[in-house]
Amino acid sequence: NFMIKIIEAEHHCSILSTEMPTKEIHIRAMSHIWEIESRKIENGIKNVEQQLADKIVAFCKDKLWRCNIYDKFYFEDIERIVSKEAMLWSKVIFVDYLQQIPTQKNYANKNTYIEAITNKLKNLAIKYWIAIVCLSQLKRTNAEPELTDLRDSWAIEQDADVVMFLHNDDEYTGEIDLLVKKNRHRDKWVCKLKFNKKFFRID
Repeated sequence: NFMIKIIEAEHHCSILSTEMPTKEIHIRAMSHIWEIESRKIENGIKNVEQQLADKIVAFCKDKLWRCNIYDKFYFEDIERIVSKEAMLWSKVIFVDYLQQIPTQKNYANKNTYIEAITNKLKNLAIKYWIAIVCLSQLKRTNAEPELTDLRDSWAIEQDADVVMFLHNDDEYTGEIDLLVKKNRHRDKWVCKLKFNKKFFRID
């Protein structure tokens, strides 16, 4: 959702994904925008009405190029990527996800590894004046998530300026809570959003 809003506003951003290949990210973006089931897009754009297909092609040409995607098959050194994206005037870098960022160093345990990564990301954000948004794993629980549920290290909470959670008590309600549990510069708050699982859309 954030990525689409940014490129629709004609700004640049990038996604570093260790989870999904570039093609799947593009399919989800198109499913989100035009509310088309992803399987229809996967089966080929010819399965979509011609007028809508033309809009999709135009969007890919005019907008989607503003988002650079680095998937797990082409993952480079993160510092080099951030430096390059800053020179390309990217406003935001999305990382999916924190616990899978590769590193050339060996660490004694997962805690020290995450601490080193979050510290590095924070320093890069300050150095290049760019927002870095990281997805993180949580400890498995059905309760409303708290900062202590961030997996593997307390350093995530310490280094982040903002920590947000998405929480859904009941997947059949069509709603999801956005919980801001840490906000270094403003108040914490909760916001209810509409969630359409079919089209990967949150409004």
